[in-house]
Amino acid sequence: MYFWRDKYFKSLTEAANYASAIPAWAEYARFCELLEKGLRKDAFAHLESFIESAAQWPLSEKQKFVSWLYHFAYEHRDDSYLLMPHPLRVKFLEPTLVEWIAREPESGEPHRWLGTLDHLEEAIRLDPRDEIACERMASYLLNGVGNALSHLSCCKYYAGNPEEDLQALEKVESLIEGLSEEGIRARHYVEMAELKEGVKDYLRGKTET
Repeated sequence: MYFWRDKYFKSLTEAANYASAIPAWAEYARFCELLEKGLRKDAFAHLESFIESAAQWPLSEKQKFVSWLYHFAYEHRDDSYLLMPHPLRVKFLEPTLVEWIAREPESGEPHRWLGTLDHLEEAIRLDPRDEIACERMASYLLNGVGNALSHLSCCKYYAGNPEEDLQALEKVESLIEGLSEEGIRARHYVEMAELKEGVKDYLRGKTET
């Protein structure tokens, strides 16, 4: 009866179970519980209450929650939009990351979670062994090249610079070489190889015309 929820909402139950054990996180736990039940309006009322309270925490307490939630959402990335809805991101998570960077400029973790290309590069500069930052940058670059190639089939033009994209794919290869999780490494390697062949095919076609 609820098989679709079993697949897409299981992470909400897991998050609620963990967060409910920490009194200060109780409103976030309640948000997850109610959202899993489909009670969206009530859920977001509890989320707003959580945000208002959490905004007053000292930075160390904010960091604990933010670090836990981003790690949890990373492990459950298909459901991250449920765990980290827009109001939570813009009113609490992202401001905390910005404050974290200002207070602890040598910490790579907040850069990793902000996730733009510049922030990911900074995270890796600060800690070249940060596998999450490396994997997120690899995904970022793969998505960019994939988007450029996708325009060939739908719009009949290459939405990017193919030579720069080949360089990006070389960077992806170096990033994924250091990943310890074989499944993720293998998946990215296959995608990288397919995209590289696609870009080279496009360049060969240009040369022949």
